[in-house]
Amino acid sequence: AYYNTFINDPTTQMKAIYDHEGEHAQVTKYFGNPCMSLKSPYIDNCGFDAAGSMLDHIYGGLTQPVNHSGVGKIVPISQKKYMTLPYSTLWGMSEVGYVYIPPRCEDGKTLCKLHLALHGCEMSVANIGFDFVAKAGYNAWADANDMVILFPQVLTNTLNPKGCWDWWGYTGTDYASNVGVQPATMKA
Repeated sequence: AYYNTFINDPTTQMKAIYDHEGEHAQVTKYFGNPCMSLKSPYIDNCGFDAAGSMLDHIYGGLTQPVNHSGVGKIVPISQKKYMTLPYSTLWGMSEVGYVYIPPRCEDGKTLCKLHLALHGCEMSVANIGFDFVAKAGYNAWADANDMVILFPQVLTNTLNPKGCWDWWGYTGTDYASNVGVQPATMKA
């Protein structure tokens, strides 16, 4: 019922997959801990491309990647300049996020999609290095489908010791709305 508030047709706009194993982790086909592991970097190699399945569900008709890692560039970007409020670590946002740019999207001549990939708790670059940004499965799909991937980053702080995106209100009562500090920063 909760999601019906935000979407028109849950039967087509949401997809649940129950026939693949996976722990509380990003499930991949080529990288990570053994399937069903519950440990850092919280990326499990379960022989299933969750990123590809999700991207294909969202955009439809995507071209299969020719390899399993991207060949584009990972570039740091300032998140601070997109914040709607003065920067503070209390908002949980790192000063730096990352963007993956496929070769065909570098020169600005190709019209490329933009997709946001949010890391899980304890999965920011500060926690696990570039494992999620480089190996969670998004970048090869980005190369094959002219898609720039934005990897915004949160950090740990007193209110958010696990480095999670705000799903419980540590940034304020508007945390789950488009005016909440984290969603507004990503929207900018």
